[in-house]
Amino acid sequence: MTSFLENPKPTNNGAMLPLLHALIIELGLLSKFQGNKVAPKVAPKTVPSPFTLPELPRSLRQAKLLLKSHAFINIRDYLNARGDGFAALQKVLHPSRRSLVREIRTQPKKRVPLGWVKQSGLNVLLVSRY
Repeated sequence: MTSFLENPKPTNNGAMLPLLHALIIELGLLSKFQGNKVAPKVAPKTVPSPFTLPELPRSLRQAKLLLKSHAFINIRDYLNARGDGFAALQKVLHPSRRSLVREIRTQPKKRVPLGWVKQSGLNVLLVSRY
């Protein structure tokens, strides 16, 4: 995820689905995608096998829909909290789209330039302010 944000591929849609998968995992949205399914429990001291990972959205459209409907996060807050771990990301996630829009409207300094967001591939996290 970090390497993609530092060196985004110019308009490469083949790299977009893995990026969205990384966002889904990083933001902890897998449980919302799976519905009532419970991921298999792994002992805390063992490293999970790649074969035990939960199933991710298979298409670009499914991944975008999941992120658009559940990932309400300010992009500047997301970039700042990425290095601090999962708990920090959960703190900056908004409970609804409305609360995110309210924050963006009232705190213009927290906005990120639109061109940079689109170039980096994070445009799936954009919301309309109105």
